[in-house]
Amino acid sequence: MMRQRLCAICLTLALFLLSACVMAEKGEGIAVQHTLADEILAMREAPADVEERSFIDERLSQVAAEMDERLAVKYPGKVFHVQSFSTRSVDRACDVFRLSVEDSDIVVTVEAEETEDGSYAFRDDFYGSLHDEDYEKYIELTFEDVAPGLRAYSTIHCMLGDAYTIDTPLETAVNDADFFAYTWVLLPPDTVDFARVAAAFKQSAETLGLGGDFTLYMLASPLPTEATKADVFGLIPSHNDAKPVYTARERFFLYGRDGGND
Repeated sequence: MMRQRLCAICLTLALFLLSACVMAEKGEGIAVQHTLADEILAMREAPADVEERSFIDERLSQVAAEMDERLAVKYPGKVFHVQSFSTRSVDRACDVFRLSVEDSDIVVTVEAEETEDGSYAFRDDFYGSLHDEDYEKYIELTFEDVAPGLRAYSTIHCMLGDAYTIDTPLETAVNDADFFAYTWVLLPPDTVDFARVAAAFKQSAETLGLGGDFTLYMLASPLPTEATKADVFGLIPSHNDAKPVYTARERFFLYGRDGGND
């Protein structure tokens, strides 16, 4: 009886191993680790000329390998996949990659520019995507005394180099010349002397060294507490003379000071 059981166990194990081998040959049930280089080379348009194809593939492989390494250091734990890319040309000095982030709806743009030593310098906009909400809270807290009751809604849009990682504090980034955000500041209808408040806001932002495109609005009616960013991004453009959303507006551009980050 014991011998029969052992034989049955051995047979079951043998069948399992055989099944695993078959699945591996078919590429089924086996998790294959694809690198960015694999994805890029699979997407590129291969030139007919063998020598040219070899040169392009070698260069793209180098760019992708370095990009894989840099992103892993800057954003550990994040998994990226290539959506599209454009190689450098006469009109463009760098390669541009559009990457999706696994388990997220964020799309990241990465620029890769070849340096004098043959390696690549990378800049990406992922840091901004990670800190949009943090920046809105920063604006609201920082300027509450200048513009009581303000609500801030922003989109950070800047390409940042290796100095910025997932752990870089927002306070380190906001006053750097490379940091730029589009920000709407919504003020309640009872704001007293809108022009003075707008001027004070601008002066404080300049003093802090912030960079961005700021627009201050004094609303015609209170903004609902539960209003989302999507609600606001639909509300402001709907303004018209027949049904005004705001009664005053002030827009200004600022360029942050150089904080020493590349």
